[in-house]
Amino acid sequence: MEMRRYFRLFPLIVAWALASCTDTSMDPTSGGSQVSFSIFSGNNQVGQAGAELALPLKVLATDVNSQPLQNQIVNFVVTAGGGSVFAGTALTDVNGIAAEIWRMGTVAGVPQAIEVRAVAADGTKQVFGVFNASVVAASPDTIVIQAGNGQTGAPGQALPINPSVRVADQYGNPVLNQSVTFSVAGGGGSVTGSPASTNAQGIATVGSWTLGAIAGINMLTATAAGLPSKPVTFTANSQPVAQPELSLSTAPSSTVANGVPFGQPAVIQLLGPNAGPPLQQAGVPVTVAIQSGGGTLGGTLTVSTDANGQATFTNLTISGTVGQRTLSFTSPGYVPVLSSTIDVTAGSAAMVSVNDGDNQSANAGASVGVAPSVLVLDGSGNPVAGAMVTFTLGSGGGSVTGAVQVTDAQGVARVGDWTLGSASGANSLTATVSGTGITGNPVT
Repeated sequence: MEMRRYFRLFPLIVAWALASCTDTSMDPTSGGSQVSFSIFSGNNQVGQAGAELALPLKVLATDVNSQPLQNQIVNFVVTAGGGSVFAGTALTDVNGIAAEIWRMGTVAGVPQAIEVRAVAADGTKQVFGVFNASVVAASPDTIVIQAGNGQTGAPGQALPINPSVRVADQYGNPVLNQSVTFSVAGGGGSVTGSPASTNAQGIATVGSWTLGAIAGINMLTATAAGLPSKPVTFTANSQPVAQPELSLSTAPSSTVANGVPFGQPAVIQLLGPNAGPPLQQAGVPVTVAIQSGGGTLGGTLTVSTDANGQATFTNLTISGTVGQRTLSFTSPGYVPVLSSTIDVTAGSAAMVSVNDGDNQSANAGASVGVAPSVLVLDGSGNPVAGAMVTFTLGSGGGSVTGAVQVTDAQGVARVGDWTLGSASGANSLTATVSGTGITGNPVT
């Protein structure tokens, strides 16, 4: 009974002690020693939602002579973010330090704040400092279907909506950069873009889901790393669809230089359903896009069919890094068609710069240690092979061998040898790439 009465009185004792301490320690006109509180450590941490911060919050109490004060009451009050503290009130130790444990709120991205507070005997509210923290999502806990379930498509065709899932922590916060693996679980077919990473909204989207060749139910599972026992399953109904089709009457060039129009334009023909006879229908818009490989597609991207039901793409270009691409041709209400693989090679020389061999020193009349070389790139930064480079002596005299060179597969052309002039002083050598509009040309 006595113990219970003591604990009922404890909050009143703490409140009285806090008011008394604040009145005598913070008032410069009082008879006591002035107390100053300052944040010692633990500010501006980053923690997971609903979890305790790695470091405790620490406040330092000092007197007017900057000496630590023991047994000073410090109150920690959560003012933003909805988190919590372990005790709320602490006493400073022999080093003048009072500590508290801070558990973050459960909503990621919401600012978190704790104020160090007291109320003076005269009722004045006092705030001695503010701790701030940032909250990120906790470990992934749930994965749910976001979009792309229950679709219907033609056998062997990619579905119009790419399946996506949302990964969240136990509080519903989206988890960023979480790896999600999409796998075909039934019906055949294939996927691209797996595994995929979640975005800032916690959403991961597969690149594409192509149905199996046989009509029926298709299934796709999505599994988040760290949640192997909680996969989600998408279903799709593969049905033959009596839709007219697009076909490649003339395939585009299989090899094209970066930024250079296709030598062989693509010609698309309208066909009846199930590869039926050609449809002679004018005015049907056909749009081309890069299906795989990335980069930028230039030229006229939407062309309407002529009276023969054909759309001809005369000025297409692909800009970007060298590599393989595929193109997709689509039109509303028609089964789309994909091109075969197109190899994009480096374009014409667009820029030149020193590769190595600049600013060397050597004895007069001697060869330099490194034969100078230049690097030739196209407009997308791809090395250009086969570009002609002429090295010409400038100031200082001397001689060169192998003055005319051709860039190698890495876009590098190197002079055979550079022998300096017989007199001491500066020597120069100029490299000129054949062509016009080349940035940095010539290089000295």
